[in-house]
Amino acid sequence: TVTGGGTYYSNETVQLSAAAAGDYVFTQWAENGTQLSADAAYSFSPEKNMNITAVFTQKTMSAQVQGLNSDDKYVYNGSAPTLSVSYGQDSLTETDYSVKWFSGGYECQAPVEPGFYSYTVSGAENSSYAGKSCSGQLEIVKKQLTAADFDFTAPENTVYDSTAKAAQVAAKTGVEAG
Repeated sequence: TVTGGGTYYSNETVQLSAAAAGDYVFTQWAENGTQLSADAAYSFSPEKNMNITAVFTQKTMSAQVQGLNSDDKYVYNGSAPTLSVSYGQDSLTETDYSVKWFSGGYECQAPVEPGFYSYTVSGAENSSYAGKSCSGQLEIVKKQLTAADFDFTAPENTVYDSTAKAAQVAAKTGVEAG
């Protein structure tokens, strides 16, 4: 709903207001594609003839995987990844939606092993988000081990070259080093 339109003189104050309905959200007031205001209530004094449009966009469901690294991959840390789900500007709680995970095209439990996964988020049937959905993809990778991940203490007065140290660390931890 938009109110305040009409004919005004240059010394008058124009007061426009916009209210979104249903699955839409108010985005901006614009003239010829240029944003004038992002506020639903917009007041101004016209200096010329203007044709101002209220712009609304449809709300969408979206999901973001929490804890991605700089390569947009999830580094396995002992627990399954979690999602942050929203619909428009609303943050959803876990009772508002359900998640299905897929690996190789087959539905699976929440992923914990390295590999490629896809997911579909659907609004809960008994919520106002029923019928809404989104999907995405995720790669889970193993943590890259560094020297800080190992407990290595060389005996006093002993010098190891890097090959010997790597072999001893591998033997001590059971992890392949190299």
